[in-house]
Amino acid sequence: KYGRHAKAEAVLAKIVALGGDGDDWLALGVTQLQQQKLDKAESTLRGAQNLLKDNPFPSLHLARVAHEKKDAAGEKESVLRAIQIDPNCVDAWAYLTNYHREQNGGSPEAETKAIALVEELANAPVNAKNAAPYIALQGFYAGEDATRDKAIAFAKKAVTRAPDDPLALLCLSALYGQSGKLDEVVKLLAPHEPKMLKDVRIAHNYFEALFQARDMQKVTALLNKLATSQVREVKQFAIERSRAISQMLAQQQAVLAGATGAPST
Repeated sequence: KYGRHAKAEAVLAKIVALGGDGDDWLALGVTQLQQQKLDKAESTLRGAQNLLKDNPFPSLHLARVAHEKKDAAGEKESVLRAIQIDPNCVDAWAYLTNYHREQNGGSPEAETKAIALVEELANAPVNAKNAAPYIALQGFYAGEDATRDKAIAFAKKAVTRAPDDPLALLCLSALYGQSGKLDEVVKLLAPHEPKMLKDVRIAHNYFEALFQARDMQKVTALLNKLATSQVREVKQFAIERSRAISQMLAQQQAVLAGATGAPST
């Protein structure tokens, strides 16, 4: 956390020596990689890979080791293994996109080719209903106004593939919100109010769209529903927003009362 990798390595090495679990091996491998101890990191991460057979991150960090060693074939093999282990790992799809961009020179043409290669794998039958490839792709274009339409196009593909994927919904609704398309946010998220009882991120995006559209009836109904959530973050969100709206309405009423009662001139 604080970049003290040498101290972290010393502690984690003792834990691993005493029979640490797969997460300990993974953490040790990452600290070794951060210090450019590539051979040690590779050995440790392979140990983590054997212990965490359903976790894509040992393979993903092995891809980074291979990158540092200028082993392009090994890098690709590791990132593809990470995707095979967990096709829903957005980090792995993002890594694969970057890998193809770098291998093809980083030009606009290389970017187009990289997207085509990622989509080719994304369209394989095993990945056909998986939103992660397009969640990863939209992330490359979401940060700039000039490329936001491209990000929206990818995010739409993610939602089309997996209409109930919370992260896909979150990404597309955020992009619509950034573009000022409040009606699209509401249209997208309205059918997913039950998810908001468990996911404060989606609740936040829906609330903001309704509030900015000044649809106070729906805002009130939403907050009342969220207040019944068993998830602490969602319940707290509803309480805080309800208080803020009450204060805002009280201030508006006070201003109106003052204006009505002011003597005419």
